[in-house]
Amino acid sequence: HDYHFVDVSSEFSNYYYDYEIECEPAPRIVKPPTFAATLNYAACAAQAARLWAPYDAEKAENYLKSAIEAYEAYEKYWYDYDDSTTIHPEMYTDCPKEELNETSQYAPMWQAKTGTPYADNEVKDDAYWAACEIFVSASEMGESETAKEYKAILSESDYALQVFSRLVTGESKDGEFTSFRWDQTSCAGSLSLALHNDLLSEEEAEMVKDSIVKVADVYVEKEKEQGYGLPYCYDGPEYYDPIGITSDIQIDGYRYGSNGMAVTNAIVMAYAYDVSGDMKYIDGVAQTMDYLLGNNPLSFSYITGYGTYGVQSPHHKHWVNEINEDAPEAPSGVLVGGPSAELTDDYIRGLGYSPWYYDNISQRCYVDSWEAWSVNDAALDWNASLAWVVSFLQDESNASPSIEYGDANCDGKVTIADSTAILQALGNPDKYALSEKGKANADIIDNGGGISVADAIAIQTVDAKLADIKSFPMTQEEYNSALNK
Repeated sequence: HDYHFVDVSSEFSNYYYDYEIECEPAPRIVKPPTFAATLNYAACAAQAARLWAPYDAEKAENYLKSAIEAYEAYEKYWYDYDDSTTIHPEMYTDCPKEELNETSQYAPMWQAKTGTPYADNEVKDDAYWAACEIFVSASEMGESETAKEYKAILSESDYALQVFSRLVTGESKDGEFTSFRWDQTSCAGSLSLALHNDLLSEEEAEMVKDSIVKVADVYVEKEKEQGYGLPYCYDGPEYYDPIGITSDIQIDGYRYGSNGMAVTNAIVMAYAYDVSGDMKYIDGVAQTMDYLLGNNPLSFSYITGYGTYGVQSPHHKHWVNEINEDAPEAPSGVLVGGPSAELTDDYIRGLGYSPWYYDNISQRCYVDSWEAWSVNDAALDWNASLAWVVSFLQDESNASPSIEYGDANCDGKVTIADSTAILQALGNPDKYALSEKGKANADIIDNGGGISVADAIAIQTVDAKLADIKSFPMTQEEYNSALNK
């Protein structure tokens, strides 16, 4: 088959019988391959290629080849999603015609069987991500023609060199407040380019950096606005009960998986710290973790095994100790979806939580129970983001502070622009404030005394090659001596 990925839905397995729960096992369904799954495979295989390359060249080449074949299959079979409206023959309501296409290469919402439907009616974002990963790996592995081809493909994308603070495609037409998720992956491509900006032109690298910083600023500002400093909110229109039990109810508040979206946004702030060195971004990441670990209205840790009061019974197909003592408990380190105004499961509604109460406080719409899947689910993508953020914070906590003397604007170079940045900061600190790292870098004359005009003049001297100065910092006397020589 020309595709290299097949969706297999097996949301529920026979563990129900093992734990003697009276429930019929759901059927296993093999569905046709989809564009989204094919492109996600291409992106992951391409990234795997460069990760394996230093250890197993043959395996790496096979991964890259497979990624390219998957992408070419997508190009060969791609067609537009048919969103023209028709009447569903069983539900007697309007639905897109594509949803009735039994051989649809998209992931239809209405064809879902058991479990949560992960529909995706727009895949150009996935194509951009895959193209970025193939471009990077081909470049690093010496496949210059392939790199050139996929650089052209990604450059023509509507998502080229951009990171977004909201989801803008697929099932997220309301602009969910997060950068990437299962239904929009374009930002993953731009973040990979940021890690490999040496493969881009100077202008392109600057575009990616500026986009990341701009989005991270949005998240930092949202932390200042939100109670308990969370880089997530719901500010879209009211929406209907997503599972349709009470489909006339309109809800206003956090969506399903709020914790997952918050920790994903922390990843963008971490990238902003990497490309700018500004401490406010790493503070934003730490503040997100503080919320998840208990700095929230419930004083409750949403990560198993951590905190005096924390999750014990996440909704999971194996960790079901809450309802059967012979079953395993969840291990430490599992993040759950967290508060949601949707309140869609029967358990949480049975406790008296009702989505139609307009005075619901989103951050308090939570209960720790295996049965409360709408707030206590444990998804792979959220936990992947958690693992990434924890690793980032651990790396940074173990790292020695790096000072790059003279680089006041933290662009990795010492030029006349750094002198200008210092003078602007001195003249108008409210408008042109340096980052904390920038201040440390700029303090090169009489180090420890803070930035001054002398620091700016010293950088101008080096830039103009008026003195043989090998390194900073130095005292004013040492600088004067070097200048006189």
